[in-house]
Amino acid sequence: MQADHIAKAAILVLVTCFGPILGVGNGMSQTNPSVEPGHRSRRRSAGDQPERKAALCSYLGGGSADYINVVDASSGEVVQKVYFSNRSHDTLYPLSGPIFQETKTDDGSGNYLYMIDPDSYAVSRVGPYAGILGPYAVDSRSSWVVNDVAHLWGMQVAELKSGHIVTANIADHPPGDPGLLHGIGWTPDETEVWQNSRWNDPHVYVWDMRDPTAPVLKQTLTLRSGRGSHWLTFTINGDYAMLPPARASPTGPRFSTPMRTVRSA
Repeated sequence: MQADHIAKAAILVLVTCFGPILGVGNGMSQTNPSVEPGHRSRRRSAGDQPERKAALCSYLGGGSADYINVVDASSGEVVQKVYFSNRSHDTLYPLSGPIFQETKTDDGSGNYLYMIDPDSYAVSRVGPYAGILGPYAVDSRSSWVVNDVAHLWGMQVAELKSGHIVTANIADHPPGDPGLLHGIGWTPDETEVWQNSRWNDPHVYVWDMRDPTAPVLKQTLTLRSGRGSHWLTFTINGDYAMLPPARASPTGPRFSTPMRTVRSA
């Protein structure tokens, strides 16, 4: 099973696109895929995996599209439309699967994290969370997911099998509403989660995740840039974290100087 997911992940490209919008209602409650009339549904099988080249394309623009397209990358053909909610955003297909998707809709369905089976295209979801989801990060076994959530100083952590969600609050934070903290990720050894503060606050919160059911805020780092960061990522061995400045900053969205990871004793 693991090898099958690795093979799929190697040929799948996950992209966010801008394109035509079709307002076709809210498919949030569906657990099975719907296929747009005129498009033939083609299922993946073990025999054709090496030849199947597909891309997931999240359509945004007007905010009314409630599907993502499954696109054959070799031909550009839309193979299938998977329906669940509007304003799809931030698609992730980890090696351990399945396909993850969050949305930005404010009708209540944006408070869920969606999971799409790459074989059947069946849709399930975790939630509701405390608000509309922002960036999220899944661990290497697809067991736990950490989430930025709108208007929350902190993060929410979900156990994907049970759907249980815990909230980790930041007690000492700048005044006011955080908006959406943007940028969150597991360190490569998965003992920590790093989380950016809001766009104009130059802090990074480091969570001890040795017990994902009870995250502990162990340290708050200050960026020398004096500005907030928009994303964060790590080198494979975990020696450095890289944090690009927020898009609203004067320097624009380019990477800052790598910062050495702070490790616990």
